[in-house]
Amino acid sequence: MAQGQAKSPVFLLGKIREKVIDPKALTQHQRKICIRHLLEEEPGLSEYQMAALLGVPRSTVNRYKHEILRQDGWVVDQLDVRLYSTNLIRKHSIWISKLEQQQSWYKAASLLKSFTEQLIDLGVLVRVDPSADQRMTIQEFLRKAAPTIAKTQQRYECQKVLASEAKDVSGKDNVVRNPSACA
Repeated sequence: MAQGQAKSPVFLLGKIREKVIDPKALTQHQRKICIRHLLEEEPGLSEYQMAALLGVPRSTVNRYKHEILRQDGWVVDQLDVRLYSTNLIRKHSIWISKLEQQQSWYKAASLLKSFTEQLIDLGVLVRVDPSADQRMTIQEFLRKAAPTIAKTQQRYECQKVLASEAKDVSGKDNVVRNPSACA
């Protein structure tokens, strides 16, 4: 039996009903997910019927049922989403930069994609409808990006000059100590 299959409430309940698995052998977690499944998929079952199926007292089913309902009542507000997304952004930016430093471009791109999907799911980012013509032409992009590209190119050239001036007698490159001089 596969590991994921053993944790599925559908699988567990099916095997219990077929008398393949003894319900008393289930862990507390497995019983809880089975009760959650029964509450959602078979709402007509009474607590007594669930207790008989899972081989536990009715009070146990009642306790698990109230825990499940209490958990379902937890509310996530906008502050929680903002705090979570801020933490997510911080952690992912650190990992993406580490992967880029290691030149693991594929892993960095995959992480960035999953990270973006998570932020879209949270509602922090909005997915753009590709059918809406909100795309920019390459010329528009280059026109808007030209000042930034020019600044970056100037900074790169300045750092190259500083690095070439910083060669020591042995011919090895010294690290540019003041890259802000090229700002």
